[in-house]
Amino acid sequence: WYWVLLLSAGFGFQLGIFIHIRHTLHERMVGATAEIAASGAVSTGSMIACCSHGLVNLLPIFGISAAAAFLARYQLPFMLFGVFSNLVGVTIMLGLARKNSVLFKNQLMSTIAQWNMRLIRLVLIVSGIIAIGLSVTLA
Repeated sequence: WYWVLLLSAGFGFQLGIFIHIRHTLHERMVGATAEIAASGAVSTGSMIACCSHGLVNLLPIFGISAAAAFLARYQLPFMLFGVFSNLVGVTIMLGLARKNSVLFKNQLMSTIAQWNMRLIRLVLIVSGIIAIGLSVTLA
């Protein structure tokens, strides 16, 4: 349940940032569609990874028990992939906000948006690969 909570919270947070950026940029008539699309792709990937564990319950019904066994065995790596994908998506959105000088009313968000998102994204990707790799070896 806590993995689903993390994924849902991350996806909701990213969606909130997306809506704020889109609204602000729409007011300024500035286009940033490629970067927003990339972030949307990251969100979609993380949600697919999140929901793939639900397939485990349905696959034996369709006679695909090998796939069900695979997904059940590697459920933790899929969930970790979803969480880290969400975090990377948040850094993409915050980097886009900084690039386009989108301001946040919340002081904490304004402070976080000023951080070096490329460096944070790199750290998240490396730590995500390590965490997923460790979870695969433990599975």
